[in-house]
Amino acid sequence: MDKLIIQVAMNERVTKAQNPHVPLTPDEIARDAIGCCKAGASIVHFHPRDPKTGANLPSDVGLYREALRKIRAETDAIFYPTAGYSDDVNADLAHVRELAIAPDGRADMYMQGIGAWSLAAWDPVAKNFGRDSTFVVSHTALTPFLEFARANTLKIVMMAHELGHVRSILMLRAAGLLPGPLVIQFNFSENQAYGPLPNETGLRAYLDMLPPGLKVHWFAQAPGAAHHRMNDLAIRMGGHPRIGIGDMAPEAGGPLSNAQLVERTVAQARAAGRDIATPAEARALMGMTRH
Repeated sequence: MDKLIIQVAMNERVTKAQNPHVPLTPDEIARDAIGCCKAGASIVHFHPRDPKTGANLPSDVGLYREALRKIRAETDAIFYPTAGYSDDVNADLAHVRELAIAPDGRADMYMQGIGAWSLAAWDPVAKNFGRDSTFVVSHTALTPFLEFARANTLKIVMMAHELGHVRSILMLRAAGLLPGPLVIQFNFSENQAYGPLPNETGLRAYLDMLPPGLKVHWFAQAPGAAHHRMNDLAIRMGGHPRIGIGDMAPEAGGPLSNAQLVERTVAQARAAGRDIATPAEARALMGMTRH
């Protein structure tokens, strides 16, 4: 199997009350990212957060760059930003474009969804939907951004929330919009109404959508209760895990830091016979030319 690429979702929308280790300010984010890389992570992902209130500021380029300058002073970590969920793809991606060409604090890659998927959140106790909406990214609306990414060597990792999304991803690749090794993140959820069930059968359903012989690097993302289950499957089945406080995995022994989660994942990988990729090795595996 390939060396394991460990991706860390550092903070997302998590509060200090939920986990006191969650990094919020640029200094906290930088220290946390550096610690994660020293522990064995290759990819770091964070949301800019208001240093005073902790509010999520997904398009604040200044906060991204402030943290990234400190991170890049000590590591060569691969970084990707986040985006909003609105009906305007171009507006959602404006800050990603800016970060892709920034002279400092530059993004290396970006995770992008395609097609339609449900954001409906099922409450199994109340037996109703606390949120009920759908997110849509059309192929034609996304094409200009993929052309921009290709021209600026911004690595695009495509996200699949449904089996049909894999077909869309393969079509975009056939159109020449996803150069280099194909990298996909298979998304699962315990209580949101999208995708296959978060188990081995669901993962194999995604993998069975891929043409025989096509080399694909893939990640598994499963926020919440399915987090550890799906990351363990990814390690054992040749994929790569997305771990971190940002995905809010319940911890029986109390909340852990991101670096502690990386250390635990490294131990799991070693036990499964997989070596850990450095950021440089991860870049090579994913065909990334920018540094």
